[in-house]
Amino acid sequence: MARLVVLAGMVTDLIAMVKLPIMAGASQDARPMQFEAGASANIMILAARLGLDVAALGALGDDPPGRFLLDVLNSEHVDTAGVQIVPGSRSPLTLALIDSDAHQHVFIGNVGIGDSIAFDPVQSASVDAADALYWQGYVLYETQIKPLVEPCLAAMRARQRPVYFDSGPTLRSIPPDRIQWAVRQSTIVRMTEDEIALVAAGLTGEDAYRYLLDQGVEAVIVSHGAAGSTLIARDERVHVAGFAVPVVDTVGAGDSFNAAFLYGLLHHFNRADCLRLGNAAGAAAVQKSGAGRNVPTCAEIKAILRSSSFDLELPC
Repeated sequence: MARLVVLAGMVTDLIAMVKLPIMAGASQDARPMQFEAGASANIMILAARLGLDVAALGALGDDPPGRFLLDVLNSEHVDTAGVQIVPGSRSPLTLALIDSDAHQHVFIGNVGIGDSIAFDPVQSASVDAADALYWQGYVLYETQIKPLVEPCLAAMRARQRPVYFDSGPTLRSIPPDRIQWAVRQSTIVRMTEDEIALVAAGLTGEDAYRYLLDQGVEAVIVSHGAAGSTLIARDERVHVAGFAVPVVDTVGAGDSFNAAFLYGLLHHFNRADCLRLGNAAGAAAVQKSGAGRNVPTCAEIKAILRSSSFDLELPC
């Protein structure tokens, strides 16, 4: 069984269904308000549902959001031995305001606060056994887990294993030299069209792709929403159209794409089929509200593929 290690980004969402925009002085009855797994947990849950051996590395506080997230990951068969519980610290938490009618959302959050953790033997062994590592731009904010980042990435580079970096909008507040460093640690970099300039030192289009490949990235993935996704490498460029589905909520669509693409990569699918599987996972995700435990099942992804006469090998 292929092993995917997910580096930090362990966030609990407090979800409120609202009508956006919310103006100063306004009030709404937002029901229900509930905890749900978010950020990198979305990747872990879907990857595990697809049959990957998934391990989490990071830190949580011994508080309600942290305990909730740990329970969810354990229930979804994610290996959490590499998650350190730090007494007195505060787990990452995001208030997710979701307007399902307008297909809009707003995230208001904070990173974990507490003493930094050390890179321990359990985490080191997990990375040494990894077939791929996933991390995202949000990790660059997380000071508590900073001691994990460089040794994890260095170990993956030394073993020449894929490192998949999802940029994310949080890069807007990260210094450019730190973003360049993150890109250079990664073999695959994924972004939306709006994020290209953030990742590529202000460049766009062909200049951005050349820049990223010159940094040592082996494949650049650009997600186009309903229009599908494109992979750019030195030897080829592949575009795969998306799937036409009704949209309920776009939260978690990119995370679902990432998990499914990584499944395809680790099962030696060709690049087009990796993109196609990712697109199908994203299409399945947008038909449901929220992410976390609401990310698609393997069967839901397969149904999307079969609706367009595609039949990729999945464990369901």
